Amino acid sequence: MQKKVMKDLQAFKDFCGSPAAFEIIFKDSPIGILVVDPISKEFIFANPKICEITGYSLKELLKLNVQKIHPKKELPKVLAQFEQQIRGKLLVAKSIPVLKKDKTLVYCDVSSVMMIFDGHKYLVGFFSDVTDREKVKSELQHRLEFEKAVIKIAQKFAAILPIEIDSGIKAALKIIGKLVDVDRCYIYLFANDNQLIVNAYWWAKSRSKGWQIIPKKVERKAYPWFSKIIEDADTVYVPDVAKLPPECKIEKKIWQKQGVKSLLMVPLIHHNKRIGFVGFESLEKIKIWDKNDISLLLTISEIVSEALARKWSDKKQHKSAEHLQNVLLQTVQAVAQIIEKRDPYTAGHQQRTAELAAAIARKLGLPDDQIEGIRLAALIHDIGKIYVPAELLSRPGALTKDEFMLVKHHPQVGFDIIKNIDFPWPISKIILGHHERLDGSGYPKGLQGDEISLACCILGVADVVEAMMSHRPYRPALKSDVALNEIKKGKNKLFDAKVVDACIGLFKKKGFKFKGK
Repeated sequence: MQKKVMKDLQAFKDFCGSPAAFEIIFKDSPIGILVVDPISKEFIFANPKICEITGYSLKELLKLNVQKIHPKKELPKVLAQFEQQIRGKLLVAKSIPVLKKDKTLVYCDVSSVMMIFDGHKYLVGFFSDVTDREKVKSELQHRLEFEKAVIKIAQKFAAILPIEIDSGIKAALKIIGKLVDVDRCYIYLFANDNQLIVNAYWWAKSRSKGWQIIPKKVERKAYPWFSKIIEDADTVYVPDVAKLPPECKIEKKIWQKQGVKSLLMVPLIHHNKRIGFVGFESLEKIKIWDKNDISLLLTISEIVSEALARKWSDKKQHKSAEHLQNVLLQTVQAVAQIIEKRDPYTAGHQQRTAELAAAIARKLGLPDDQIEGIRLAALIHDIGKIYVPAELLSRPGALTKDEFMLVKHHPQVGFDIIKNIDFPWPISKIILGHHERLDGSGYPKGLQGDEISLACCILGVADVVEAMMSHRPYRPALKSDVALNEIKKGKNKLFDAKVVDACIGLFKKKGFKFKGK
């Protein structure tokens, strides 16, 4: 449509010189149009669509100029692009912020053409509203930043000493509080047989925002509705405290006194027991929570719960090798959930791959400790996909060359994420090498033959077989015979022969089946 309008403009330039005809041509255009004096930057003409986009009437808009419809902090960039368009150096200015009459922002792609009317040059701008596109892009960027923050927090708690757990939790609250844009967040723990709620950790954007009136401890019976619902709910979400129903009148009064407009509380659970909750409060505005953010906050609560349990266990001097390994496993599993929550088509892929990889390693007679290392690496082998947009992971069609190159980078990204965690196994190296192939056709390093460890070979075969036997957006699940035939064809060329034989033997002779399938 934009090209059509520009074509109409050129036709008008060639065949019409009447200002009346100019107005008629653009009256019903679905694209906003502004005619601007390139010298004064004043608006000479505006069509109904641009009035709709900006919220101004035609009369109001024609009293303004370029500087008046863009945010002040963006003006230098906008004016520079305006000058480029006047000189014909810029065809389309992308994602230009436009300040509406009500002071809200919309974003437009602005293309332009210089025209001469009555001997005067004018810049004609065509405004396409791309606010929805920018919103999706912003939400994706936020989600990626949030997921990266969760990964970093998980990394920290995987290697942290018990004496550092308190400071680690405080730092995590600050990171998450800022990221989700709340005014304060905190952790309350249950005490005295769950009859008392004690504030253990907190972060506030500003000490002046009413933090001083939040109690350090309070009896649970002082919050009857909340105390009941926190026992069973995955989350307690109150988007607007002012609209709480009558049965919440006590909590409503308390929260309004504290200046709370919206809040979200996520329970802390350890060994199926609720030990407290993490709270997030907005004081300045009503906050609507995204379901993806809530999902990641649940992962944070799991990590914090395990850290607290580790701290308490250390205080009681019940630290043991088995306990520390369980804490490590819990952290690995929490990290593994992050990537699978982003892509419903591959949910459970890492878990099932870990099952098969461990079974192959056991079939090959590897020691239990080595089997456990391979299993843990398989549990998080795709963690590098955290940097791949979810839209690519779930796309039903073929990827472009550039998109596939982005996906192929995930083993290196996974290695970079995990390499600084002090695991007792070479997990980061196993993740890095799980897409390498014997003939050098794999990635990211193009390793060959003995350069590829046995653990990488095992994970590579398990990954291929599980992926083929599972549903994908671009094809249905394949039968085990098809998957096994595929690795058999790649035996000694792509895949290690003894690993392939062990995998085929598991299915053919041992009747191996994935759990839950």
